[in-house]
Amino acid sequence: MSRWQLIREKLPISGDDDDDAFATEWVDIWGPTPDSALIGERLLLAIDGAVSQLPLRQQQAFLLRCVEGFNVAETARAMSCSQGSVKTHLSRAMHSLRSHLEEFQ
Repeated sequence: MSRWQLIREKLPISGDDDDDAFATEWVDIWGPTPDSALIGERLLLAIDGAVSQLPLRQQQAFLLRCVEGFNVAETARAMSCSQGSVKTHLSRAMHSLRSHLEEFQ
């Protein structure tokens, strides 16, 4: 159930137009502010750029493990390599991404 649905359920709406208009004027004070939304967009673009600069095997390990949620064994099967290689590729990818994204830490 969304936050808006919960708020609407708690509001006393009798059915006339004035009450309904009042309910739709609520501002989501828990949502992102414009500046935090912009920072989030910039971060996503920076992550995308940093991931695209990684060597292919590091990209694969990062995307399969961190984005797709594969475990080490599943990632190793998908990449046709050993579990140790997956760990090495992911470790190198994370190190590189951390250095590329320092400004967002």
